[in-house]
Amino acid sequence: MKALLAIFSFIVFISCQNTSSETKYSDVFTYFDKSSNDTIKFYGYKNLDTAIYYAKKEDKDILLIFSGYACMSMPGREWQTLSLYGDNNKIQNNFIITWLAVDDKNIAADTSQSVFWYGEQRKLLSVGDQNKYFEEKTFNKSTQPLFCFIDTAKNAFGKILGYSRNEKDVKAFVNSGFKK
Repeated sequence: MKALLAIFSFIVFISCQNTSSETKYSDVFTYFDKSSNDTIKFYGYKNLDTAIYYAKKEDKDILLIFSGYACMSMPGREWQTLSLYGDNNKIQNNFIITWLAVDDKNIAADTSQSVFWYGEQRKLLSVGDQNKYFEEKTFNKSTQPLFCFIDTAKNAFGKILGYSRNEKDVKAFVNSGFKK
């Protein structure tokens, strides 16, 4: 029995020793870069409330990416776009990344929110509805992917970027997040 307790204690101790920043993230976003034969990874969240929690805790701003599950005709295009910046670690170390699907059909945690949207009073019943409404209300855009920055109070700042393969545009976008 003592041996079992010792082994269990050792396992718990070892599992608590992993302090890698990757472990706190709930989601890993990847794409395969054919030119370098590398899988590029970004770590973040698919939940804005969780992202705000960690952004407050780490005193960081949030890099939002609005996209959708149905936009996966080219898997990883959001991450391919961000990689054009040239320093994925700098992005990861300075921002909390959040990927929000505007077509997420899961029931929202709070379905009582009623807003005037598309010419009528509506309840935002799904997570996707809430994400899409937030995108349109805050950034006046409805396109995917859409890259933008917010602070922990959900105030927008910096440039906004749609899908791009232009390195200069991506660098200008990311740098606008650093200039807050």
